[in-house]
Amino acid sequence: MTIDQDAEWTEIYRKLVVILAPYGKDDACGEGDYWILDDNWGNPVHKIHVFNPSIVTEELISSIRKVISEYSTDWEVRLIIDAHETLGHHPQMGISIFGSAVVPEIPEQYTKDLPFLANGERRFPP
Repeated sequence: MTIDQDAEWTEIYRKLVVILAPYGKDDACGEGDYWILDDNWGNPVHKIHVFNPSIVTEELISSIRKVISEYSTDWEVRLIIDAHETLGHHPQMGISIFGSAVVPEIPEQYTKDLPFLANGERRFPP
């Protein structure tokens, strides 16, 4: 981990806290709507466990993309759908967000439960 990586990681983390605050409660024990993992392992990745899939919207994804596209490193934010109470038992799935791309990794049968993937559409803002 370099000083620059650590500084950028911390700066992005703080911005993610602000972005996600209106979407509900941040809680590491799954008692909230999401949890922004607060450990920096030295790679350009932030992980957010999503316990309430209804918070995942095009607006949220756009806001995250805007933040990470401001940095020279190709940062990734992984939204890990961890909604067993809402969706029942489901395979590991999520969305990898980069400044230049969004890569959904969600089986088709679960897209109806996620607002931005309604009717199987996989639309993302530019």
